Amino acid sequence: MILTNARLRGRAGLWDVEIADGLVRRVGAVVETGAVQTGAAPADAVPTDDVSPSSSDERDTVVDLSGRVVVPGMVESHLHLDKAWLGGPAGGVGLAGAIVWTTRRKASFTVEDVASRAEHVARLAASNGTTLIRAHTEVDPGVGLVGVQGCSRPPPASHH
Repeated sequence: MILTNARLRGRAGLWDVEIADGLVRRVGAVVETGAVQTGAAPADAVPTDDVSPSSSDERDTVVDLSGRVVVPGMVESHLHLDKAWLGGPAGGVGLAGAIVWTTRRKASFTVEDVASRAEHVARLAASNGTTLIRAHTEVDPGVGLVGVQGCSRPPPASHH
């Protein structure tokens, strides 16, 4: 895939960014004729080796960004996947009420329930630009290891 007419952080002008197998493979400045002036990828691009894309379909995809900015993937540094997507009392109940409500809700957690909610939230995050999640789970007498077990399941093979 080639992202064309992209703006890059710290660089003037428009750039073409070639992506293959989910990695930046090459970056080149867009010249007046619309052709790509190839060159080394920026020092902060990863990886920079010139590797051919894995399929002709991927190579043939060109997305014109019309001057939009390309940014690195976002990082979620603190997310409790085991308690994500629980819903909650309508209208809110404040911190103390939320703790009581969540404690009661945790009593009904199952490994399957946690795995399903965690996968749902991870997919939502990924679809909105998050590329890394630092996840936390609770281990306590009320829930035991259910959160750890549910969040430890590998995603389905069709994750992409």
